[in-house]
Amino acid sequence: MSLLKLSPILYGLVALKIVLWDMQDFSLMQKLAVCILVELCMLGAAVEYRRFLSARS
Repeated sequence: MSLLKLSPILYGLVALKIVLWDMQDFSLMQKLAVCILVELCMLGAAVEYRRFLSARS
């Protein structure tokens, strides 16, 4: 399995771990902030992946 296919799976597992395990003791505002940061990281990864695909073709 190539790293390009493995990286979204790994990123999803890490995001799920943050949401289910690490955030259980956070207040509501902290949970919202972490969710926003995780989503921004996912958006950044999607933009970089899109740039990678367009540079490849």
